[in-house]
Amino acid sequence: FNSHDAADFQQFVASVYGWMMDRLPRFRGRQISGAVYAISRLNLYNAELVGALIQAAVPIISDFGAWDFVRFLDGLERLRVPPGEEWAAEFFRTSADKIVRTADRDELPTLFSLLPRLGLNPTPEWVATTTAAAEAALMDRDRIMRVAEYRRWIVGLAGLGWKPDQHQLEVIVNRSFPQLSSGYCQVHDLVQMAWALAQWEAAMTPQWAKVFSTAMMKQRHNFRPVDLGSILYSLAYLRAGPEPRQLQQLLSDLQIQLDDATGDDLANVAMALVQFQYYPGDRYMDDFLIAIKRKLPTCSATGLNNLIAALPAMGTGVRLNEVAAEAVSRYDALMAEQPVSGEAAVQAADQQQFEAQAQEQAVAQEEAIAQEQPVA
Repeated sequence: FNSHDAADFQQFVASVYGWMMDRLPRFRGRQISGAVYAISRLNLYNAELVGALIQAAVPIISDFGAWDFVRFLDGLERLRVPPGEEWAAEFFRTSADKIVRTADRDELPTLFSLLPRLGLNPTPEWVATTTAAAEAALMDRDRIMRVAEYRRWIVGLAGLGWKPDQHQLEVIVNRSFPQLSSGYCQVHDLVQMAWALAQWEAAMTPQWAKVFSTAMMKQRHNFRPVDLGSILYSLAYLRAGPEPRQLQQLLSDLQIQLDDATGDDLANVAMALVQFQYYPGDRYMDDFLIAIKRKLPTCSATGLNNLIAALPAMGTGVRLNEVAAEAVSRYDALMAEQPVSGEAAVQAADQQQFEAQAQEQAVAQEEAIAQEQPVA
């Protein structure tokens, strides 16, 4: 854009927003959801317009179908704008039956995943109705599922806090075998599958661990530190760690990416290694501890807590003791800043750091956009 193009574009956007505001009283659910989604995709946020669209949606929520809810909530999630208590109350009171009737294969699990990301807590009645449909889909042995569909179902259900009974868990785990053996599992599929199954705190069989590790090793060169930290942490919960040879290869891959890791990534790896009872060797541990020490300022309270638990079990030595002591000091300082105690203090500290990092990213993005603006 030159300066004239930018001015013309802004004028065009303003006219479109004005057109929407003028016709908003006549919008139906599909128009409202489409407008919110389009605004989010074009990254053209306008607080007045988005707020008006949310308010306009409340009295006509019954007009929305499952696809409309997906686009509406996906747009708000991209904009980082929660829909508000009035919308949420009406949504959870009236939408469940229609969502179940109108949802296709992907829409219900997508909604499950969007709700916690927007801070929305479903009512027990809404959860009961929608998860019954999800259970029916997962329990239908004749239903062929793609990798992405299976992943969305279990991640969505786990994110809602749903817990399967023993029979349901067996069916879900058994359905993972063809997915993992298909050759189509990408890194994000594996990371999210492991996370979802770990929420149900059930130990996997050695056969499952072998199949999962085989799928993981096919993708090993695509793992970033955040992926590796997450998946190893989940596998530790599932008591389904890779074989020592595989762990050695994964850690070698991590070693050349240590600069890209956060403190929390390395804390997750440390916790997993302790659970797997795997020691990577003195030389590797030196590099690993140096990286952790350098990354401690990026650690959340949860990450520091994990390091405090893991490091003493990884051996002894001056460097290890120094890193452990600094982790304790930083953790105690974070807890002292919180008005609450225990797990609530950890969650509060983590939320503060998340918000600070989000703010830093937003400022950096604004600065980058400003640098690209044309000079008049």
